[in-house]
Amino acid sequence: MRIVIEDIIDITDQTLDSGREDAQFNEANGVLQPERQFIVNDASRILSPFDSDGILSPDRNGWQDAKIEIIDNDEVVIYSGLITDIKENENKGALQLIISSRAAIGNLLRYPIEENDKTTHNGFLLNGNHGKGSSQILMNGGTTSLPPLCIMTYSLSLVPNYQASNPQGIPTVNFDIDRGLETDLQDGQPLTFSVPILKTAAEAIKDVLNLAFARIGKTNQVNDALFDAISTTDAAASRYIWFYIRAEDKITLGEHLRNIAFMSGIWIRQGQDGRIEPVNGLEWDGFNPLVSLTEDEIVYSTSKIYDRSNLTYGYSLPFLTGDQVELASEVMAEDDPRLIKWKATSIFKLDTLKDILTIKNNYLFNSETTARYYGDRRLNYYAEAKTNFVCSLKTIYSNTRQTINLRQFDVFLLNAYSFVNEPVRVLSYNLNEDSGLYENVVLQFINNPYPGLTKP
Repeated sequence: MRIVIEDIIDITDQTLDSGREDAQFNEANGVLQPERQFIVNDASRILSPFDSDGILSPDRNGWQDAKIEIIDNDEVVIYSGLITDIKENENKGALQLIISSRAAIGNLLRYPIEENDKTTHNGFLLNGNHGKGSSQILMNGGTTSLPPLCIMTYSLSLVPNYQASNPQGIPTVNFDIDRGLETDLQDGQPLTFSVPILKTAAEAIKDVLNLAFARIGKTNQVNDALFDAISTTDAAASRYIWFYIRAEDKITLGEHLRNIAFMSGIWIRQGQDGRIEPVNGLEWDGFNPLVSLTEDEIVYSTSKIYDRSNLTYGYSLPFLTGDQVELASEVMAEDDPRLIKWKATSIFKLDTLKDILTIKNNYLFNSETTARYYGDRRLNYYAEAKTNFVCSLKTIYSNTRQTINLRQFDVFLLNAYSFVNEPVRVLSYNLNEDSGLYENVVLQFINNPYPGLTKP
């Protein structure tokens, strides 16, 4: 096993403790953020960020957002994170660094994002001088026709901006704005128009992640090919989402990822190569996992819990038709056995729905078919309470002696106690290297609400 910083600084021999890895899944957050703390012996002050000659000194390589990874003997990335903090402790001449880290995506979640189209309707220039207070805009130079509702600005800062309406001409030569201009504008002033942009859910996640990592100088942090595979399938079925997110909406990356996951069921995790990869739905996909968990891997006491937190009896989801927003709705019949048994009280709907006007919505499905596809998918999974199996696991398989590299959303077959070939998905865990155990492991049964009734 190796512990390296930025792929070149090997601190394996100096690491006294690589701490616990905690990963908890909460659908309200939408993103899993494993964290680790490393205790490193730095008696020679080679690494010290507080010494100008230290490798991690801001004067040299620096440590802020530096990548730190644990790689096993098979070159599998067990953990990949970015350094969030370093403390230096000295006791009787013994110098130690306390390095805190979080999965790379966790460092970016508070970044504000934008997702709109500012390039399709470019090239337009103000036609003539326009005085302060003018509410009709004349322009030329463009080649496109503006949609009925879009946002216009003339400033590089994108503020102030105006809602455009009633466009005239092909290409557009004049339109109205929602209030008078706040300043005089001169003939030839470039105008910028932003409109909603259409993407698949996987494409939108991939694009925004790559942009976020680029902001901190990181590349190749996202497994584009896996996102593209999902996107290709969805595009072939015309399953898209309209996005219209501008800076003033103040939506963060974390909120954005959560919203897309909530709509589409596509979650993200860290892959075996350390890059971010998609997980397309929590439900059982029909393919048998390769690995079983048995009583030889399970230690200590276990418990089973009914998870009712996401119970739903229907959905009401917005989609765009023409220039208006409509709702695709479905509710379970009153005599549906699932409703009678579990008494769900919630409907799957988007908190982001603002108005029937397209321009005011950050997220909309592109069609009723798309809305119903994702609505039915969620309803089928959460119409009944999910069963969670909570246990502790060894970090080595008893039969093969190979390492168990647990990752969020991994799927196993549970063959223990009364369960035979039951597919389960990892939701949460704590890796305690002192005890050599994965503790508080939450495995969710993803085939049936009552494990054991039907075998995959």
